[in-house]
Amino acid sequence: MIKTKLSILLFADGEFLNDFLKLLHDMLSVFLTLKVTILWIYIILLISGGLMGYLKAKSKASIIASTISAIPLILVGLKVLPSTLASILLGVLLILFGSKYIRSGKLMPSGIMCIITLVTFSFWLILGDNPQLNSPFP
Repeated sequence: MIKTKLSILLFADGEFLNDFLKLLHDMLSVFLTLKVTILWIYIILLISGGLMGYLKAKSKASIIASTISAIPLILVGLKVLPSTLASILLGVLLILFGSKYIRSGKLMPSGIMCIITLVTFSFWLILGDNPQLNSPFP
């Protein structure tokens, strides 16, 4: 009974609900495209790899490098920076992880990160560019 009265009060003519659902749909369609979702998964793996390097080997360089690499990717994921920057950064990280893997010959961690970066970079290039930016300032 109370729930019904509250819903009648808030959604008297249905406009509020329709506007809210439209806003939610617009937000999700802008931020959660396949390309951006893949980038966010990569960002999480990149940061967690740096964190694991710090926790297991006490490598401060690992956590610092992963964080510094992730910050511009996060800004691209939020569409504050252009996606071209992510293409360049993913290419640089691919070269970095690939050369590290070739030098060490160890699959963990550089070989795995090289494969993950290659997959992300490939998807990033195949899915194309969306130059739309959102300004962080109103």
